[in-house]
Amino acid sequence: MDYWREQTATVQTAFSKSMKQALILFLELLVWFSSIAAVCADGETTAPEIVNLRVGVEGVYKLGLWTPVWVELRGGTGEASGTIVVTVPDDEGGPCSYVMETVTLPAQATREVEMLVQIGRPRAQATVRWEAEGGPSVEKIFQAGTASFPTAIAARTPVFLWVGPSQPPQALMGRRNEKGHWVWVKNPERLPTHFLGYQSVRTVVLAIGDDKEFIGRLQRSGKQMLALQEWVREGGKVVASFGPTAKTVVSDGGVLSWVAPGTWQNAIPLRKCAGIETYVDSPRPIVVRRSDPPLQALQFTNFEGIVTASEGNIPLVIRRQYGFGTIVFFTTDLTHRALVEWTQFDRLIDRLVGYSVAQDDVAGNPPRTLMHYGYTDVSGQLRSALDVLPTISFVPFSWVAVLVVIYLVIIGPVDYWILGYGIRNYRWTWITFPAIIILAAGADILLGYSKGERPVTKEVHWIDYDLAGNAIRGLGLGSLYSLRPGFYDISFTAPDFGTKSEVGQLWLGWFGIPGHGLGGMENTTGVLSSLEPYTAMPRSGLLQGFPVNQWSTRSVWALWSAKSQTPPLQLAVFDREGVLRGRIQNNLDVTLENCFVAYGDWVYDLGTLEPGQAWESFLGDDRRELRSWLNGRQVFVEGEGVRAQTRQRVQPYETGSRDVGYILRMMAFYQAAGGLGYVELSHEYWPFFDGSEWLANGRAVMIARVRTERQASPLFGVTARNQTFESVTPVAQECFCRFVLPVPKGPPLAE
Repeated sequence: MDYWREQTATVQTAFSKSMKQALILFLELLVWFSSIAAVCADGETTAPEIVNLRVGVEGVYKLGLWTPVWVELRGGTGEASGTIVVTVPDDEGGPCSYVMETVTLPAQATREVEMLVQIGRPRAQATVRWEAEGGPSVEKIFQAGTASFPTAIAARTPVFLWVGPSQPPQALMGRRNEKGHWVWVKNPERLPTHFLGYQSVRTVVLAIGDDKEFIGRLQRSGKQMLALQEWVREGGKVVASFGPTAKTVVSDGGVLSWVAPGTWQNAIPLRKCAGIETYVDSPRPIVVRRSDPPLQALQFTNFEGIVTASEGNIPLVIRRQYGFGTIVFFTTDLTHRALVEWTQFDRLIDRLVGYSVAQDDVAGNPPRTLMHYGYTDVSGQLRSALDVLPTISFVPFSWVAVLVVIYLVIIGPVDYWILGYGIRNYRWTWITFPAIIILAAGADILLGYSKGERPVTKEVHWIDYDLAGNAIRGLGLGSLYSLRPGFYDISFTAPDFGTKSEVGQLWLGWFGIPGHGLGGMENTTGVLSSLEPYTAMPRSGLLQGFPVNQWSTRSVWALWSAKSQTPPLQLAVFDREGVLRGRIQNNLDVTLENCFVAYGDWVYDLGTLEPGQAWESFLGDDRRELRSWLNGRQVFVEGEGVRAQTRQRVQPYETGSRDVGYILRMMAFYQAAGGLGYVELSHEYWPFFDGSEWLANGRAVMIARVRTERQASPLFGVTARNQTFESVTPVAQECFCRFVLPVPKGPPLAE
């Protein structure tokens, strides 16, 4: 028994010693690991993490347009500085990298960085890379089709944003495709902070109501509201509606004070709603229950704009020009229950945003042969017209297909028939077969020599002048043709025709074809591409290493804005009983050809204005109805006497035309010409280009083609890499100017 006690004590002593040694070893390892961690903390830090990628305004964007993306980053163990590079496919599927300026990320912090990109393919794959300054790089791939990175919507689909605390009615949210796509933004802090982020949007509806929490969010969204303001000034459209408690937002100093048509006065209860019902031509009345708060109309003093609907002397709808854009102010709260549950509420919204699901039809428009050009929007027709260069023979794809069929017939059945029934010796195929191939290759080489010896470009420029605000907005389009595969550096310089303008914004990017046709960006089958990566710095107006395939054309576009120090035109025009009167003088240093002015429902022909020359109106001036002038409408009488009938004939719009001036004129007055019912192509890709809204705002619009006496220098700087030549010269250059003219009512006081 004592023996076992001694053995047990010995084992316990040995175990206690082992435990002490293990504890000492554990403490030593803990101290060692702590020292290693301290050394790492004082030395290198862990790289930031790319958490997520958010694309589009609430996931809505269109291919080829500037799209906002938000990259969510999480900082590492220390502060890090670096650049963000987002690589997405362009219109031909090639990778295009967009580089952002240096970003500083605090340690362990989460930050969302916003930037603008162009996405050119529907099944896009975005690669986000963090390039640290002197540190490791991090990369993550995102595939389109997720909640934060959905697929793009069709180019022909109009997009409307509903910004407000309550969701728009299901009658609007349920629309799809060409009937419109409505997006609810319930948090204004998620809106873009750059005006180009709204490029896929047609109209923004601000339905704020009396929600105090949402008004607080608006006040914290100063950058987002400034971007929205700039977007409207550059050609966007906003419909605004507020409740009485939103005075702090709309009054002077508020984030949306620029929306108000005047100085806030008070709110007046509406005893009748006949003005709203008449505005939409509705036979069904608005029902206000006794339990509902009364409908109120906001009143403003010293307001400017055109009242298009009123209840007695109470304005209900006020529209006005704001730069190149339009503001429609609805003085009643759109979120009121009586309006939301009104059966004609969707018609009210359509009237306010200026959109009709049932497009106008042009009477007497003859049926046309069904043809498919590969585009469904007028911007696609313009993009196709850029590919036609005067010095390069343009071969349609249908001709190529016919020649391929002829080649296969000659090399197959024809060769077999000649050798079998003519020569009666099939062994000659060893000579005829390579001879046919050599002849076809020779014809291909001769065709290549006929396409010139060096790359060429074609330029089209459109410049808008706002004479009321001394603002300039420009759109530059360039098409580059290359004989052989090459890489080019492209830059852009804004023109100046004597206005001494200072360019403020400049963005340069590639220009693709919207649609599902051959070469269209929405074609899911894809196109052949060199797949060579290149870099885009759009804010600096640079494309570096832009790839162009052999015997191919690629197009680019530039958007720019400026302030003019001297007015391009000297105006003394006024409205006398709906007729434009006065004097217009050309102050530019270029000749303006084919000048015409549209005002109201009429168009006036000004002819040619040399520098310093003026046009003066006279009583009895010839004028023509605007829509008839745009669509070639003619009215004639058939029959005689009591059987006489008046008919009208409309000249069909040429959807296959490659005349740039013809296409741009229709884009400039799309709705005034009859819209989709006449053109049969949508105008939803670049809705900011349509100036029909300006006519409805009481402005006059003058359009002219620029004729320069000397050879104009190229505005797109194109430099070839690894070629025997350095610069590329344009073979065609066209420029058009459009002027937005304020027209006061009645003659000047001097008269």
